[in-house]
Amino acid sequence: MVEEMLAHLLHLRAQRPDATEAALFRECLAFFQAGVQSPTVRVESLTESQVAAIQPKITVRQAEVLNSLRLGRGIRETGRHLGISHVAILKHRRKIERTAGRVLSAASAAPAITLGL
Repeated sequence: MVEEMLAHLLHLRAQRPDATEAALFRECLAFFQAGVQSPTVRVESLTESQVAAIQPKITVRQAEVLNSLRLGRGIRETGRHLGISHVAILKHRRKIERTAGRVLSAASAAPAITLGL
């Protein structure tokens, strides 16, 4: 990953020789952060404690979608149940999964940070 970041920095420097180091660093950092994704979490596999952890971070509609999917309803069935399109359900599920990935990875890192690791 570091090699990719350095290669990107050299590429930026060649493309924009007049840019400041701070600007290049910000662009390089954005490139690095875009490449680091939250772990993939499937809505259907969330445990009760995981749902409780992400509940404060999602919208009311996302919570409705989450609960419906966890009951075993399909995408289209959930859409009909909630009165929204299946495409909206897919978007909500993707956002829930991203949020869950961020929240759960931060929660798993917290003990290591507390211990100074």
